[in-house]
Amino acid sequence: RDADFSSSLKSTSVTVSIVPEQSLLDIQSTSITKTCSTNVNTGVCYLTTGALPASYFVPGESFSVAIKYGITGSALTDLSNVPLRPRVSVDDSIYVDDVVQELPGRPLYPGQRFTSTVETNVQYSVTTFTLSFTVDSNIQLVSLNIDKGKWTSVLTTSGDTTVIAANLKSPNSAPQGVVGKVQLLTVTYQVRSTAPTGAFAELKMVVEGLSSTQVARVKVRGESGSVDGTFISRTGIARMGKVYVADDSVRGLIAYTSQSQLVNTARLTGTSLQYSISVLQCVTCPRSSVTSACSSFCSGTTASCASSDEDILHTNGCKALLDGTETKGSSTGNVIVSKSGVSTSVPFKVWFPTTPISLLSTDTVLGKFGTFSLDSEMCAPKFQTARLSAVASFSLGQGSSAFVVDVTRVVKS
Repeated sequence: RDADFSSSLKSTSVTVSIVPEQSLLDIQSTSITKTCSTNVNTGVCYLTTGALPASYFVPGESFSVAIKYGITGSALTDLSNVPLRPRVSVDDSIYVDDVVQELPGRPLYPGQRFTSTVETNVQYSVTTFTLSFTVDSNIQLVSLNIDKGKWTSVLTTSGDTTVIAANLKSPNSAPQGVVGKVQLLTVTYQVRSTAPTGAFAELKMVVEGLSSTQVARVKVRGESGSVDGTFISRTGIARMGKVYVADDSVRGLIAYTSQSQLVNTARLTGTSLQYSISVLQCVTCPRSSVTSACSSFCSGTTASCASSDEDILHTNGCKALLDGTETKGSSTGNVIVSKSGVSTSVPFKVWFPTTPISLLSTDTVLGKFGTFSLDSEMCAPKFQTARLSAVASFSLGQGSSAFVVDVTRVVKS
C-alpha cells in the first residue's frame, strides 16, 4: 500500500524460500525457492508445494526446514520452521501371511475424507477373504471399494463395524504361481466434524478368513481363527490403526477495501455513507470439498468488524460507516477485522469538515429594477438575483493540512 493506503495496481513478485538446516545440507546441498506474482486487486498470490529431496526424510531423525518470504530482491522474513516427518520404514516381509492397511501419516482435519489401501502377500492368488473394519466415534467408514469385475462381495454393518466377505469370481483362471503382494481393496473414511483436534482417532481391522489357490485357510502370522490385521500409520506398525486429527484453524486474514480515503459528507447532509470490506481467510488445510486434499488458497469469509475509534468512523457489519455523528478526521482510522482469534486491520484516511460551513454569494446586495415588474405576480417588483455556493474546510485532524472544497452540490441534494 502507498501513503494513501491504496493498493498498487502493479503486480509484485513474492519469493518464498525453503532453507534446510545444516544437517540436511550435509546430506544433500539444495536450494528450494518459489516465486509468485500478486493479484493487482487483492495483493494475494499462491504458491504450489516445494519438493524436498527424499534423502531429507530420515527415520528416527527430527530434521526441520525454515520457511522465509519477502518481496523478490529484498531481504526475506522468517515465517516458520517445519519439522520433517519421514514415512514409517516398512519391509515387504510384514505383508507375508498378513493383511496390512496403510493409513495417511499426514494430519487430517474434521470433515476431511481419506482413503487407505488393504494389501496382503500369501504368495499365491487370494481366492476368498473376510475382513471386519471397526472405527471409533471420531471416524466414519464411508465405503469399501473393491474391484467388482474380479470379486463378488457381501457387506454387513452393525454399529461401528462393517464386514466384507469376498469371493474371486473365476478362481480357476487365477494365476497358479507365486504372485506376491496384492491389493484386496481400498477403504474410504471420513473424520467426523465433531472429532476432537490435537488427538488420535483409532481404527481396527480383523481378518476373519483368508484363502488362496494353494491354502484353504491361511494362518495369519501363524495364528488360527480371527486375527487382528496390521496397520502402518503415523505412529508406526501396530495392530491398532491411528490417524492424527489436527485443528483446521484460521491462520491468517486478508482484508481490503476498494476505497481507503473517505470524505465525511454525512456530517453535512445527515446521509450515511458505507464502504464494503472484503475478507479472505487462510486456514491450515484449505480445500474445496471433503474429498479434496489440502490446497493453497484463501477463501472469502464473513468476519467481525469494529472501528478502532468511533469518533472517526463506525462500522455496520463488515462495512465502514460514516453516519454524521463522528467528531473528527484522521489519517489512521482503522477497522479491526477478527475471526477465530485472528485479526487484521484495514486502514482508512477520513477527511472531516469544519462546521459551520461558509456560504458565498456572487452578489451581496440585490437591487430592485425600477421600471420592471412581474405580471405573473400581480405586478410585483423585480429584483436582481445571485448565486449562492457552500464551501467547507476538510482536514485529517489536528496538525494536518486543510483543503477548502465546494460542497454546494452535496448540501443542496
